[in-house]
Amino acid sequence: METEFKIKHISNSDKGMTLAIVGRIDASNFEDFLDRIHAEREKYAEGSLTLDADEMYYISSAGLRSILALVKEEPEMISITNLTPDLYEIFDDAGFTDIINITSKEES
Repeated sequence: METEFKIKHISNSDKGMTLAIVGRIDASNFEDFLDRIHAEREKYAEGSLTLDADEMYYISSAGLRSILALVKEEPEMISITNLTPDLYEIFDDAGFTDIINITSKEES
């Protein structure tokens, strides 16, 4: 069973692009997640990439690996905003807070 997620284009400017992640990223959909992010970046490749995780409720290790792949591909540091405290803890435990600018909902 494939789990659902959406990527919503929120904004872009000369400084970068903001995309919202809705749902969950896991082993069943991480490749589609990357494909959709790449498609958005092809439309607007300039500037940094910000992922708004306000509506993301789950990420598996496969999802974390897909985020790591984005970090390696992007010329500028990626930002992830509005993580729930539980998801922030997962990213922090995995060491992602050292390589990505991450804020939780409490910090935003």
